[in-house]
Amino acid sequence: MKYKDAGKGVDEIARELHADYILEGSIRREGARVRISCQLIRAADQSPRWSQEYNYDSGEPLTLETRAAQTIAMELNSILGDSSVPQHSISGNAFDSYLRGLAESSIHTPEGLTRIITTFEKAVKDDPNSPQPLAGLAHVYERAANLGFLPPRATYAKARAAAEHAIQLDPSLPEAHVYLADALLTIDYDWTGAQAEIQKALDLNANDPMAHEWNGIFLALEEMRRAVELDPLNADRKIFLGEILMQAGQREQSEEQLKAALQLDPASDLAHSLLIHLYTEWGRHEDAINEWSTLFFLSGQPESGNSLKSVYRRRGFDAARRFAVRTQLAQLTKLREHRYVSPVAFATLYARLGDNERAVFWLQKAYDARDVSLPCLANSQDSVFASIKNDPRVVKILDKIRPT
Repeated sequence: MKYKDAGKGVDEIARELHADYILEGSIRREGARVRISCQLIRAADQSPRWSQEYNYDSGEPLTLETRAAQTIAMELNSILGDSSVPQHSISGNAFDSYLRGLAESSIHTPEGLTRIITTFEKAVKDDPNSPQPLAGLAHVYERAANLGFLPPRATYAKARAAAEHAIQLDPSLPEAHVYLADALLTIDYDWTGAQAEIQKALDLNANDPMAHEWNGIFLALEEMRRAVELDPLNADRKIFLGEILMQAGQREQSEEQLKAALQLDPASDLAHSLLIHLYTEWGRHEDAINEWSTLFFLSGQPESGNSLKSVYRRRGFDAARRFAVRTQLAQLTKLREHRYVSPVAFATLYARLGDNERAVFWLQKAYDARDVSLPCLANSQDSVFASIKNDPRVVKILDKIRPT
């Protein structure tokens, strides 16, 4: 959808997406019929390789478009010589629920994610022998935990059960192995088992961007670059790459990825938070204040953003930073009355205030909750926790998390 009415040529789009071929098409309604026209174009010389028109009776738009896409995908497999993509049938009602769950999979709100979970659960109930709805359910459970809307320990246990069931039904489903790896790492800190599942996913589909993203936890930078290359319009993957680049000290490249992510998702709290940290470490104080102000605006606290800028003008960056951190602590404390909030977020803010005792306390709570941030924290060089990294209590936690 990004390229609809963009006025860009096939060659330019192909360069941006790192694609060898571009599939373009149109959908027109003619009375009670729907006509879908499509054309496959080779990017190298912009020559057409294949074209076709399909006519369907009007029906459920989501089901209609997906069935058309499946038909086109099978044609492309025969043309491009890729017969490795597995095909699984799903019964009618389950298929409809599964498609609706996929269509809403990018939603970032607690209400939206609850609705998607219910939708995938219905698909599983309607067709308990189909692996795709189970994999979809595992994914949305993990997403709800990763976004901090559900407690991770219990939620990831549900994700692991769904992923394992999907693998029992079809061991060749790569995404199920990725979700199982995520659960193994988050709940058990089983780095060896998680990496084995990621390798299975990559053996099944070498171009799975999520598998490359997760492999980035083990093999770091180059795998994350590959994940972004395979899925360049995914804001979350750019954010993860930006975070790794920042930890590697590559500030300019980190800023580039985080800003690119915000072009795709301007309301990303994580991207703005990482830019705050990046600019603070970089000494670009005014940029950090602007990002903090934006974050307050996005959370419905524009007055806090204005107050922050006022403190910065009158008393300087250190005073403004402390004001911002205390405001965020108050905001998270209030939010925690209604839903799960990452203990690592509290630990980070207290560490920035120099309150080491409370920072350690919240890191322990993060370990007990199996907070999703901890596996990455184990190998992080983040200076925020520099003052407590040698505390015996913190060393004990990190020793339990680190790969053996």
